[in-house]
Amino acid sequence: MSENNNKKRDWVDVGVKLLTPVIVGLLIAWAGYVSNYTLSSISSRQESARLITELQIRREQAESALRKDVFDQTLQAFLLKKQETDSSIRGLSKQLLRLELLALNFGDSLSLSPLFTEFRRDLFLLEPGEEDDLSAFEDDKGELRKRLYSLARRVANNQVASLSQHGVSKLIRIPVPAYNAEVAKDCSLVLYEAQFPWPERIIQQSIGIYDDKNNLLLSDEVIKEMFKSDENRSVYIESLNEARGMELQRKPRYLDVKISDIDHCEKSAKITISIYKDGKVDLQDKENQPEEIPVDGLGDLSALSSQHGNYILETERSFKLDYFNFPIVDNTRLENNHRFAIVLDEFDLESKDPYIELIGIIFPSEYASLRDRPGMKEARNLLKSALNDEEDEEDKEKK
Repeated sequence: MSENNNKKRDWVDVGVKLLTPVIVGLLIAWAGYVSNYTLSSISSRQESARLITELQIRREQAESALRKDVFDQTLQAFLLKKQETDSSIRGLSKQLLRLELLALNFGDSLSLSPLFTEFRRDLFLLEPGEEDDLSAFEDDKGELRKRLYSLARRVANNQVASLSQHGVSKLIRIPVPAYNAEVAKDCSLVLYEAQFPWPERIIQQSIGIYDDKNNLLLSDEVIKEMFKSDENRSVYIESLNEARGMELQRKPRYLDVKISDIDHCEKSAKITISIYKDGKVDLQDKENQPEEIPVDGLGDLSALSSQHGNYILETERSFKLDYFNFPIVDNTRLENNHRFAIVLDEFDLESKDPYIELIGIIFPSEYASLRDRPGMKEARNLLKSALNDEEDEEDKEKK
């Protein structure tokens, strides 16, 4: 029995000795194959990525070269215009085509407002030439004017749509009831010689303080008596805050717009924007309430701020607004690396209830035009804000 066991052990030992080199060899060969396959796959992926990157770079270089050529030729043809070729409807039509090429391809990088304004001036001064049809001359000028405004609105609306994905926008409608057929015939007549404050005038009209023609309906005594009530004041101020409030990245702001001198022929207006920050009026706090809201400052944040101290003026600007303001390029710097822009969206004076519409938008500064690079302080604040946002996200995930 012991001899049989010894023989079995001998065969097992022999088998182990014979199979061990074979198994080790197979394992080494398999490991080598896997290693080679892995290295080959990595190398292949790296080569594919390199080729894709190289193709993308070459594509961008070719596109940049093409855009540069188009830009050079178009801008040169636009600026070095010849008087004899551009003093006709056909000449200005070609100029407008060049402006379209510039605006649609380079509107995010260049301030094209001067070119639009110059073209409108040339169109206004255009007199009939030898090749122009006198009977259709004014109609042709009108068509060019429509094309010009349509192009400007198209560029501005595209930019607003792009910025709205990253920011917050507000629609501002200003009624223009004084516009009528008589006013339409006289371009020297302007609408709203007195300022129209938005949104307070809209709310004041809704509660009967002003009529739709911007005329005060109630006496000072009646208005003061009306706003002695805490409830009336609370509803009024809350309505104003809701109408003008804009919040981006947990930074609340309040927008006041004053519009005047509306030119119905040039489709432009004088506008003053005031942007306030830091909180709403707390009407439950008796110590901070004023004895009375001044009649001439109803809803005016500057007046309320001086009495409550809850509003801080962040920026204020006055300028002429028309269709040739483009938000990516024409904007105002705010704190927290934000920008504010306002555009003329609609100038509808032909409807039953004529009005103009503006769009105000607050957006992060990284989406502004590349030509307006941030300073070192703004860049540091932007980096700090990004790091803080990342830490906040990590804290939320941990919770």
